[in-house]
Amino acid sequence: MIVPHFSVDAANGSVVAVAVGAFLATISGYIGNQIENRNRRRDKERGAALLFGEILVGIKVTLAFADATRGRGDPYGPVTMRMIRAVQRETQSYDRNREALFDIRDPKVRAQIHILMARLIIALDGIVDANREILSTETAMRLRGNSDSSYAEFAALRDLYVQDRAQSFDFALEVSEEIAPLLLKLRRVARYSFEAHETVVRTTVSQQVVGGPSPG
Repeated sequence: MIVPHFSVDAANGSVVAVAVGAFLATISGYIGNQIENRNRRRDKERGAALLFGEILVGIKVTLAFADATRGRGDPYGPVTMRMIRAVQRETQSYDRNREALFDIRDPKVRAQIHILMARLIIALDGIVDANREILSTETAMRLRGNSDSSYAEFAALRDLYVQDRAQSFDFALEVSEEIAPLLLKLRRVARYSFEAHETVVRTTVSQQVVGGPSPG
């Protein structure tokens, strides 16, 4: 039986070793980059979930305080409207960071957050716009006096704005009820329950409302 004999000279052996080493280095680099990219995407997603979760907590808590102050004294007095403007600032924070929403990989969660915020913005704008029109109309009524022929028209217009303001407020509260289920979904991504953040927000808002209620 003839056994074939292979011989590799030193030069060829060196070339093979270099080629194999280069191949292994390329594969290792590729795998390393893939792992790094995956970790980076995961970190960005977690950061986005934390950001939007905290914004939603701020909206949820502040709206609850606004609803509580609406039930005391002047329903739409300075304190209540201050709370509404605070909620508006939270929605503006969302708007400034909206691009980060795409870091959340679940398209359903992205859509739910965006639709919820869009509806909230519409409701809050309705409250603020109607309140401004009410003040303007009441000023016009005072200037004319109830004996003026246009007084009744202004009063009827004022009543329409009052109704619109209340409906917009109730709609905002209705939309805010969708926040809690969203926070549960963001909790899994952020690996954070948001309870600690809600406690901080609740304490901060409570301190801003002097002698104000502390809704649960």
